[in-house]
Parts: sequence; structure tokens; C-alpha cells
Amino acid sequence: MSWYEEELKPSKTKKETYVIRSIIGKKKMRGDIYYKIWWKGYLKADATWESKKNLLEDGAKVVIDNYEESLKK
Repeated sequence: MSWYEEELKPSKTKKETYVIRSIIGKKKMRGDIYYKIWWKGYLKADATWESKKNLLEDGAKVVIDNYEESLKK
């Protein structure tokens, strides 16, 4: 079954959006790369480790590329 856009009701749940302030670390764990993300609006102490795969899916390629480039300098 499919629906027309006019028939769809807006979701009652809100999707939270987080903005990357900067990448402050990198590690390899179980063959995957993780970046420590300092989120905008949060303390540096609240930074979290996020997988490269998930960050790329969320459109953070430019931020990752800039961080990787800064490591080469």
C-alpha cells in the first residue's frame, strides 16, 4: 500500500540533530575507526566516540577529511 504526500501526517516524535564542533581524537577498535566527537552546545568532557561508518552515513565526510588532513601536518 502506498500513500500520497498529502495523506501523511507529521511524526509526533522529533528527531534531534547534533552538530559536530570538532573531532578531538581517533582510535581503531576491533578493526573499525572511531573518532572522538566534541558536539556543539556540549562540554568537551561530554565528547563521544563515534564510528567512522556512522559519521559518513550522517554526512560528516568533510569534517573527517579536514581532521585527517590536520594529522598530516
